[in-house]
Amino acid sequence: MYIIDKMRAIISVSDKTGVLELANFLLENGFTIYSTGGTYSKIFEAVEKKENVLKISELTKFPEILNGRVKTLHPHVYAGLLADTSCKDHTRDMETHNLPYFDLVVCNLYPFKQENSIENIDIGGVSLIRAGSKNFSNIVVLSNPDQYAHFMESFDDKESLLGIDIETRSHLAMKGFQHTSDYDNCIYRYVGGLSENYHHLKLKYGMNPQQETASVEFDKSREHKAFNLLNGTMGAINVLDMLHGWLTVMELDNELDLPAAISMKHTSLAGLAVGNGISKYTLNYFGITGEEGLTPLSRAYMKSRIGDPLSSFGDFIVLSRECDVETATLIKREVCDGIAAPGYSPEALELLKGKKSGKFIIVKMDMDYYRDICENGWGENKEIYGVRVCQRNNSKLPDFSSVRDTDLRIDYTVANAALRYAQSNNISIAVGGQIVGMGCGQQNRVGCVKLAGEKALNWETRQTEKCMEYWNKLEGKRQDKVNKLYEYIDGGMTLVEEDDTGIKVDIEKSSGQLVLASDGFFPFTDNVEVANEYNVKHIIHPGGSMADNSVEQKCSEYGITMFTTGVRMFYH
Repeated sequence: MYIIDKMRAIISVSDKTGVLELANFLLENGFTIYSTGGTYSKIFEAVEKKENVLKISELTKFPEILNGRVKTLHPHVYAGLLADTSCKDHTRDMETHNLPYFDLVVCNLYPFKQENSIENIDIGGVSLIRAGSKNFSNIVVLSNPDQYAHFMESFDDKESLLGIDIETRSHLAMKGFQHTSDYDNCIYRYVGGLSENYHHLKLKYGMNPQQETASVEFDKSREHKAFNLLNGTMGAINVLDMLHGWLTVMELDNELDLPAAISMKHTSLAGLAVGNGISKYTLNYFGITGEEGLTPLSRAYMKSRIGDPLSSFGDFIVLSRECDVETATLIKREVCDGIAAPGYSPEALELLKGKKSGKFIIVKMDMDYYRDICENGWGENKEIYGVRVCQRNNSKLPDFSSVRDTDLRIDYTVANAALRYAQSNNISIAVGGQIVGMGCGQQNRVGCVKLAGEKALNWETRQTEKCMEYWNKLEGKRQDKVNKLYEYIDGGMTLVEEDDTGIKVDIEKSSGQLVLASDGFFPFTDNVEVANEYNVKHIIHPGGSMADNSVEQKCSEYGITMFTTGVRMFYH
């Protein structure tokens, strides 16, 4: 229980809006006010009960020094801010050292945002807010003048804890931490030499939650920003997934004039597709009996998700065209972090805003910005351990206009689009306008071929009648069903005819002709031999190896069509 005549407040504010009204209120209700510098002068001169307005130095028995740099940083202040009244050790220490408790902290910070300078970097104020906010079960923290009125309305001098309920205290503490966090981020940009020539978007964290300070910068010299955040809060990994995916789907859409969708996970492609035909298996997976009511964009999304649904769990979605309500309805059911698209229908936007309890990330990409960078080129600047590496984008999708079969030309293009912004070494396998196997980031290309091939085989197996029957019998959440299906396949179902499973899959009949693309040339024929094991019928690679002739000969031996692009697609 707080003793009414011993209530104490610390007031130290840069923005003095409303502070006199608050100070008079506190004094009328039995508070002793401790203050600093200009705040003390303003309050002391204006109030009647001057005897209850004291300088911090009267408490600390130490003067303000270093032109005000050191004022509140003293145990007599912070013990009273950090002491937990429910802890016997704390109360014993406070009694032993004759230290006062504090009930209220009123503090806002030097105007660093308005005037960037070293002297405007607040130290003591930040510490006051953080200490009081940490101890919110015992102390009320007011970090913004807008909070004063509600505090005075809620205050009750006959109640413990000033009559302020714990939920309000917690909320005020959160606002205090937010205040200091925004302040620190502003200082970080200033001290780090981040130019005011950039728009800054604060991120919730970097590549992981331990990297608390992170932001995105937009060059103010450009007429357009790359994107606008419509809902949710992004982390750095979301931004990278979004940008890689955005360039991929836009290049693919521009090349084929078909809506494209991509599923990104940790800067790697989990699925990519365009909105042409759709398989019976895909419809069955989503619980759809027919194609009626499906838009080309919704087909593209479904196909991008179904390529590897195990990897797509918790993905970031990027669409090449405005998100319609049909696509949004499908997305609403899946576990994913966010979406980026050039626009949203009103119904789709409203639907997506309700996902993840309102925390779903929704980003609108700027088409004018995209056209600008396409016209003027773009590059990457990365600072790695203090070394700045710069490179320009100087490649584009290969020209497959000579491929007469339309479906095959689509698969050639999709397979190569998947290589553009994924880690080398990189192998993709496409069929039916979608990626069904990805192998990237391995130290050798054969390993990538095997990884992509195994995923393609899994895709084929999932389409067997036996697997579809098993899927339809499963109950529970969709991703739990996916996990069980993968376990079922790994437990014995193969693409080889076996009496004990009754499984027989003819890849050529079930999926058409698998197209494999490589971001670099095949230096040996072993890549072709492995690809053939997975029934690949088309291989696309840049060429340029001393082994080109032997690689081409091996393809001919297996009846594999080889297409040499002359364009290396490495991306690191």
